Amino acid sequence: MEKQSRKAFEILEYIAANGKPEAVIIFEGSQDEIAREVFGYKTRQALAQHLKYLREKGLIRTGRGFIEVTQKGLETLGSSKKLAFVLIKTRIDAIDKVRSELHKKGFLAFKVTGDRDIVAIVDLSRIPEILKIPGVEDTVTLVTLRSAGVPYYLVMNRSRK
Repeated sequence: MEKQSRKAFEILEYIAANGKPEAVIIFEGSQDEIAREVFGYKTRQALAQHLKYLREKGLIRTGRGFIEVTQKGLETLGSSKKLAFVLIKTRIDAIDKVRSELHKKGFLAFKVTGDRDIVAIVDLSRIPEILKIPGVEDTVTLVTLRSAGVPYYLVMNRSRK
């Protein structure tokens, strides 16, 4: 590893080890899309004022090409602030359908091997949604108590219309 990239890696390690664990949702769509979907028109002027307010309140962070809903923003929306790993057993013919439905609902979900078919990472308050998905036969839920001192960033893509 080059000297410069090694130092950059050390900085990243330091930040990860000493940062505050936080879950965020990152929206990578355009501001035009938000203006159109929320306000019903394409102008971004009204949206800019609302985004400024949300930033000042600490509910979002913005950057070039993304908007993050912060942990404070998630709390405002009623998030439980607790993550859970849900191990899901499905009907044999429903694995792909269940995983697809989880993705549509904004969950991070993975097909896995073993006695379970899917592992989903979810906000604890949203677990009942999983139980209602057709094809889900059984679940085991592992609730996180705290991270191992390394921040985790939960990236969820909201389903698009």
